[in-house]
Order: sequence, then C-alpha cells, then structure tokens
Amino acid sequence: MLSDLLEKQEILKGAVERLNQYQTKPEEIKIEYSKKNLIDISEGNLKFDNDSVDQFTFTYVIEFLKPNERIKLIHELYRTLKNGGKATIYSSYWAASKAFGDLDVQWPPVTEAWYSYIDKDMREKLHSEDTNYTECNFVVSMGYGMHQSILGKHEEARQHALIFYKEAAQDLVVTLTKL
Repeated sequence: MLSDLLEKQEILKGAVERLNQYQTKPEEIKIEYSKKNLIDISEGNLKFDNDSVDQFTFTYVIEFLKPNERIKLIHELYRTLKNGGKATIYSSYWAASKAFGDLDVQWPPVTEAWYSYIDKDMREKLHSEDTNYTECNFVVSMGYGMHQSILGKHEEARQHALIFYKEAAQDLVVTLTKL
C-alpha cells in the first residue's frame, strides 16, 4: 500500500507541475507539491470547506478508485463545490485497451452510464432506486478524447468510429456542474 501511495505521489507531483504552468491569474491558488498536502481521495475527504471551490480537475484518477470510493468522491465534490462550480474528470475510456490493460483500474469500469446517476433529472427519468447519490445534483456533460487517426475526420466519420471501433475513443471527459 505504501509503495502504491509513493508511486501515486510521483504521478501527482507531475500532474501538479503541469497544472501550475496553466495558471495565469495571480490571485489563483498555486498548488505546491509536498507530502503534507497530499490528499488521499479514497478516504472521501477533500479537506476543503463546504461550498468553497470553483473548480476541480481530476486526470486519470477516478478509474483507480473502488466503487465506494467513487461515490465518496462525488459526494465530496458536491459538498465542496460552490453553486455553479465545475469538476472536470478525465479518465481512460472503458473500451480502450489502455483502460482494461491496466491491472490497477478498478472494476466496474467508469462508463458514460455511471454519470447519469449523478444528475437528479436523469435519475428521475431512469426511475432509479439508486440512493447512493440522492444528495447530489449535477448537470453532466461529456465528450471524448479521440484516437489520433480519427481526429482529422469529419464529424459523421468520428461518430461512426465511436459506435463501431473499439479504439476510436481513448478518453472520457466529463464536466459536472453543481446546481
């Protein structure tokens, strides 16, 4: 477990360095990497005050969490985001070989269908009895990171590829907006 955390620390350090280079406003918080501010999100506590955060970005994290940890994370996002705040979640697309080839990815995979339970209106349309997310109400928007060979194609060809070619979508990009 400790070796896993240390490995994830190194990944986090690189991600933080990449994120920091995109910050342009001096009033924005710049995250400095250190062991003391490493947050184990599997514990379900983001250590931010209620309704205090404008935006979160998670890059290739959620698919490594167990299902109960994913639920905790969604609740923490809802608790900590301001109304209108956004959480953008990048994950390997469930059907891409890079996702199911990684033995650390937890089952079941994160799919488009999972996110529909986070949206209150969608839960009602599905007549879902799922009570895991009753406190959450996000507007969910999705897109895909496409394989390089598909990017230059016209829209109809990209849609066809998404439906019929397993490797067309490489990533799932989801933005949750708190209502």
